[in-house]
Amino acid sequence: MLADMLGSTGSLTGVDVAKHRLAACRTMLQKYSLGDRSRLFVADGTSFSILPVNSNLGSMEAFVGIEDNGSIFSEWTSKRSWKDRQKSKKAKAAGSPHPPSTSEPELIYYGKDSGLVGLQKRYVLRPSTDAAACTSGYDKS
Repeated sequence: MLADMLGSTGSLTGVDVAKHRLAACRTMLQKYSLGDRSRLFVADGTSFSILPVNSNLGSMEAFVGIEDNGSIFSEWTSKRSWKDRQKSKKAKAAGSPHPPSTSEPELIYYGKDSGLVGLQKRYVLRPSTDAAACTSGYDKS
């Protein structure tokens, strides 16, 4: 409903510690073609500190298109590499369904118009300071 209300403005960011809930959300976004301006993170919402893309685009424009050994977001694909599948399998076998609260947020979905395509991962996934989050963070929680 939120993605539909956005229309052609803004972006939608979903954050949850339960990957299965976000996977269900991702499925719905893709099924109804509403995820173009969305991104979903597996993370603890109480400590999530990544700013919306539009709030730090000004500082990141210089980085768009710069090669960084494949760490630039390209068009979304649902296919994971063999290495990623093995890492996930090992984590499940170890009995760790949720990431620890100190781990980096994991981006599990982003739409083609979410503002991420063409940006370097290290700048998008860079945590913000508390002051920056207060002045240029999200408008809803």
